[in-house]
Amino acid sequence: MDLLARMRADLPEDPDALARARALLMQSATDGGRPSRTPGRAVPRWTWPLAGVGGLAAAGLVVAVVLGGTTPAVPALPAGGPAGAVQQAGQNILLVAAERAEDAPAGTGRYWVSRTESGVISEVGPAGNRYRVVNRGRAETWIAQAPDGTSWWISESLGAKPLTPEDTAAWKRDGEPGRWEVPAGAHGKGSLEITASPRPPIGNPIGTGAQSFALGDRNVTQEEIDALPTEPAALRSTLLERFHTGGGGDLPVGQDQWLFAVGSNIVTDMPVSPGVRAAAFRMLADLSGVRDLGTVQDADGRTGQAVAITEKSPNGTFETRLIIDPASGDPLSRETRAVQPAGTTVLTSYGLVVDTGYTDDSPPPVPGDR
Repeated sequence: MDLLARMRADLPEDPDALARARALLMQSATDGGRPSRTPGRAVPRWTWPLAGVGGLAAAGLVVAVVLGGTTPAVPALPAGGPAGAVQQAGQNILLVAAERAEDAPAGTGRYWVSRTESGVISEVGPAGNRYRVVNRGRAETWIAQAPDGTSWWISESLGAKPLTPEDTAAWKRDGEPGRWEVPAGAHGKGSLEITASPRPPIGNPIGTGAQSFALGDRNVTQEEIDALPTEPAALRSTLLERFHTGGGGDLPVGQDQWLFAVGSNIVTDMPVSPGVRAAAFRMLADLSGVRDLGTVQDADGRTGQAVAITEKSPNGTFETRLIIDPASGDPLSRETRAVQPAGTTVLTSYGLVVDTGYTDDSPPPVPGDR
């Protein structure tokens, strides 16, 4: 846990370097990639005490990705419309999600289970024939509900493949290689080998009473999650006790942007009560700058309603999206997009929520950390 906390503080500011660092960490965690040694530097071996995307997301370890092909335009305010119109629309879908969450029954079972998918895009190939490959991963989090139970985080590398038909054509011109070496750290320090071959899943026990999730500036236990307030204002105040100028690690530096990131983490990645989830949605609806993007598709092609908030930083302007299923109020995906000078956006990271819920089943048998 101390190691992960130190890594958060040391993550580079540069978005491209940040993506490479996240890719290195995730691939080492899944044993799907092998970091290459650089002179005089030992290669660390990572295991994950944190649970699923809930821990990884707020710890700054969500896998970065650029999905190519098109760059959807950022919706503009309606011509002649008031500045608050877009935010009001964004509030509406969040308030609908809050009502759906509040009406949902509290789940029961031996385990709370979350299944997620993510991916990393790397530019590879020789000069004059560069192309992109997407390195994909899958994760499951099994949180035991019994006080003496053992929780698990299970990860699986799905392998890399060319991203688009154009990338596939360039890959064929490159001789159809099955492995690539890409930079992994800032300033070209270190490299990461990615392969087209998938890897079998591996599991890491989290332990009993573990600080299994990251919430703001530190990790928390299930007991601390259960104690979160069910009123939006009280939840906001509780979370802001963890906010520090500069955001902390890779989290946004703006207060409302920080609350949007942490609040989204609560509704997508944590086994909270229906009341806490509803309070988080309502808190998000009250944040300044939240706007409605209307109907969108996530990286898996699922249709939902998206809300977004934008943050300017020394490295550029970035849009954070939360995509919600309007019928159920369930979150589908979180995305971060770089806003281009022309007003279009390019997806730079995503986390898909495949499914979450309680079960009496047992975690699947998988080998331990290799």
